[in-house]
Amino acid sequence: MSRYATAVDLRRALEARLRQRADESGTDLSRLRRVAVFDRIAARLSAAERGWVLKGGASLEFRLGARARATKDIDLALPDGPCDGDDLREELIETLAVDVDGVNPLKVWRRSMPLRSRRSRLSWPSSSR
Repeated sequence: MSRYATAVDLRRALEARLRQRADESGTDLSRLRRVAVFDRIAARLSAAERGWVLKGGASLEFRLGARARATKDIDLALPDGPCDGDDLREELIETLAVDVDGVNPLKVWRRSMPLRSRRSRLSWPSSSR
């Protein structure tokens, strides 16, 4: 059970903590926000039965921290080969909706569909800025 009564309370507390860390470390606040969301995504992916693989800039940012170039997206792969893009998207949505830490589930919305990849928008549904 979360120690915050609502998702808005969690968002406010997280935002205050991130602002404090940004002020103390001199790190860009937007980068800290992205890393916090990426961390929650990684927690859900690692708890999933299917072997999601985090790759690209996000994996470097987890490994190297502030020494890595900031990234705005997460690249994922599955070790067991190709599958239908729509099925994969649905599986990702289900994976991100799992409550692994008492925090509200993440929601995914389709944004665009480039030829070789799929892009989606991700947000915490109950948090307003």
